[in-house]
Amino acid sequence: MSLGPISVIFRKELIDTLRDRRTLVAMIVVPILLYPLLILGSSQAVQLQTGRMQREKILIGVPDLTTAERLKKLIDADNRAVKSSAGSNRGEAGPAAEDLIEDFTIYAPFDPNRPTIEDRRVLGSITDEERDRYGRLLHDDLRRAVQEGTVQVALIMKEGKTWDRWEIDAPFTLHYDSAEVRSQIARSRLERMLERCRARIREERISHLPETQRELFEWHPISAANVATPEKVGGSLLGHVLPFILVIMTITGAVYPAIDLTAGERERGTLETLMVAPVSVLDLIVGKFLVVAAVSLLAAALNVASIGMTLQFAGLQEQLLGTSAEVRLPLAVLPLIVLAMIPFAILFGAVLIAVASFARTFKEAQNYMMPVIMAALIPATAGALPGVELRGPMTVMPVANMVLLIRELLLGHFANWPAMLVALGSTCFYAFVAVVAAARLFGQEAVLFTDAGSWKTLFRRRFFPHRSMPATAHALLFAALLFPIWFHIQGQVGGNIGISAALIVVFFGMLPILAARYLKTDVRNTFSLRRASVAQWLGAFVVGLSSWAIAYELLVLQSRVIPMPEEIAAENARIQAQLAGWPLPLVLLALAIVPGVCEELTFRGFVLSGLRSGMRPAGAIFVSALIFAFFHFLVVRLGISCGLGVLLGYICWRTGSIGPAMLVHAMHNGLMLLLSRRPELLRALHLPDLDGRTHLPLWLTATAAVVLAIGIVTLGQKQTTQRPIAEAAELNETG
Repeated sequence: MSLGPISVIFRKELIDTLRDRRTLVAMIVVPILLYPLLILGSSQAVQLQTGRMQREKILIGVPDLTTAERLKKLIDADNRAVKSSAGSNRGEAGPAAEDLIEDFTIYAPFDPNRPTIEDRRVLGSITDEERDRYGRLLHDDLRRAVQEGTVQVALIMKEGKTWDRWEIDAPFTLHYDSAEVRSQIARSRLERMLERCRARIREERISHLPETQRELFEWHPISAANVATPEKVGGSLLGHVLPFILVIMTITGAVYPAIDLTAGERERGTLETLMVAPVSVLDLIVGKFLVVAAVSLLAAALNVASIGMTLQFAGLQEQLLGTSAEVRLPLAVLPLIVLAMIPFAILFGAVLIAVASFARTFKEAQNYMMPVIMAALIPATAGALPGVELRGPMTVMPVANMVLLIRELLLGHFANWPAMLVALGSTCFYAFVAVVAAARLFGQEAVLFTDAGSWKTLFRRRFFPHRSMPATAHALLFAALLFPIWFHIQGQVGGNIGISAALIVVFFGMLPILAARYLKTDVRNTFSLRRASVAQWLGAFVVGLSSWAIAYELLVLQSRVIPMPEEIAAENARIQAQLAGWPLPLVLLALAIVPGVCEELTFRGFVLSGLRSGMRPAGAIFVSALIFAFFHFLVVRLGISCGLGVLLGYICWRTGSIGPAMLVHAMHNGLMLLLSRRPELLRALHLPDLDGRTHLPLWLTATAAVVLAIGIVTLGQKQTTQRPIAEAAELNETG
């Protein structure tokens, strides 16, 4: 063996490899940039999250008002002492700022014989939501309250003990939940505070005694009791590692099948033959991504089974917990976790196929996979942070919401089912968008023949052909990008309807028009900007006059099966209280007219026309209605919002104009607002209050149903002078 030829071959192959800019970017530039961001960002995020939880409000349950008042005095005294010590002992070790318990709620259960709102007794700061939760707490429920998370720690008196000489022998036990991070932190902070108070009292009492007598005042440590069930402890154990591992393994399990079915086909020379087969591109890509998703799910299921069996049969749970406490792994929820991973596997199966489609060789496709996996690691790490909960923007953040969903299932937090459904529904939506987008990418000639400019054809406007309407992939991509953005904005805006209305104009009125212009689509066809007949306007008016009653009655019927969550009811009450101070015309403008016009431009305009370019009218109407319902972020009203979306989509399709749909939408919202703000109108019509629980009179419901049917019939056929959207699209595509 000669070193000369080896060195020549080495230099030649190395130079060829480094000349490939795609390989250079994927293998060198991306890791150099992403790994520092991931490591530094993760470590700092953990520190920030831990520090934030150390300063969060503590929710404490006590058995009676006397204990509550005594505990509040101790907390206030300790805060003064800590601040004084921090000011006088600068540079010396002592209590830190996070030892302060400044934001807290101490709840003393009300008299169980008089369970009314007026009997609630709370010390410290409290929100309306917390007040509603505490209203269900009774004297003998403190331990259960900790288990359910109503309070984070409970101070329960020992039988026969009193507060006399508590600094020597604490008469209470701190109950906490070891499976909940916030409960552990609350117990630790409260215990440290109580120990500091005991130390100061003891020091005051023995300061005048001789050294020989001080040893007589030895105290007993404060006892603590863990209320977590064995199943929850096991779920907490798995919740630290399983969600993150499962998500990452599901992604990596799809990597090689995705490469083999795209770049592998091209490298073997079978891709062109496959593309001329008598099947559509959509059928081809769906079949391929189903294979990738199936392999990915199999990898996920095997990982779940392996972890479960390892912990169950190898006796590792005691070693990992560092305790001899009884632990039961929640094996019953593992099948649910695998089922929940189906849309996630489909999502990344489509994403990986789309990315691998741009690779010319198997090796190049492997390089492309690294950035995708790294990009998935960032939100996965965010979801795995201690104390992060499945609520707010985290319910729709891709990857992170699945990590948190798996953790919720392992901990048995089934009461959080609305957030779970939002997380699952948003992932299904992203998966659907990814499949359609992957089919569009895979069918592009530039991608099939690996043109060097193929990436540019996806984003540069000069490569876009003029179209009658957006493509289905464009409509779904627009909705998928807008969904998490709007969710986050709504969370920040809260109940400020003025700012919310202005943002609706920007994101649902102006943004789809700008997107249509950027994509070179015909604005008139995209948004159905056609003139409706007088009969169609009249029919829309009749529908808008009656639809609110049907929707309200369906809401009441649904509430009998799926009650409105208390958090949502409290938020609705807060918004209603805020609206009471607004002039009625301004309320109608912000909550009826603006959404009626702008939301229709997005959902019955850009989204529906884009879906109709690749789907039958019935399917396009239903899918656009489902997207419309998801954008309202209320799982309990998903069916009703979807039904309204179907009605509005049908009106737009039937009339060929978006105007009647705007009228129905605005009237539907406006009449509900008007009747809720003007109860004298309800009394004049002998109607009950619209509280969401009381049925409307039968005569009114029946009349509304008949009037609605008449209005739909009055809408009539589409005008013959208007060319159907699908026909216009075909003509546009053919030249």
